[in-house]
Amino acid sequence: MIHIKKYKPWIFYPSALCDSYPENPANKIISGEHDFQLEMRITLLDTEDKNGTVFSILPKYTGLDIHKNLLFFTVKFEDESSQFYQFPFTIYDNVDIDLKMTHVSKKYLKITINDDEQLNLNLEKLGLYKDSNPCVVFGSNSFSHIDENSNCTEMEMHEFKLYKKKKLLAHHTFDEFIFNKSVDKTGNLNFLHHKILEC
Repeated sequence: MIHIKKYKPWIFYPSALCDSYPENPANKIISGEHDFQLEMRITLLDTEDKNGTVFSILPKYTGLDIHKNLLFFTVKFEDESSQFYQFPFTIYDNVDIDLKMTHVSKKYLKITINDDEQLNLNLEKLGLYKDSNPCVVFGSNSFSHIDENSNCTEMEMHEFKLYKKKKLLAHHTFDEFIFNKSVDKTGNLNFLHHKILEC
């Protein structure tokens, strides 16, 4: 488990860490032309009656936000338009969230929280954004310029997984670290890290 403090987000951006590895950085598949699934188990802290961002996929902003004790999910589409969706899920301090985000290219995007479906979005006419080098930021809507507009959120993160179709590419349980990076249990070197980089 990691404690993500306010104004100190963590980032999944293995392609930015080194030019030579990993060979196939897993963050590059979090884009509309690929089938992928993100999974995360988190506990939200000190979020009641506050606005914040749980996670954001950048630079094409897609992510989960808190507003007035409710969850909103913003989707960026391939035509650069955006739409947000309110989830019938009430937020309070120390609430546990087990989230799965499943994307099948040009077919659908599904979000489940604690095994309850929150969103089932048809993408046949308008697909998800496409980007060659996206990253995932946890606890903020940005990480290159952190300030009061970054919607920073304090949380505990217990587990993170990323699949390409059914293949597990990255798995973090935050029990082993090297130089401010969580070690990827798959051995694929898809680190999740704390160091502030440009995204």
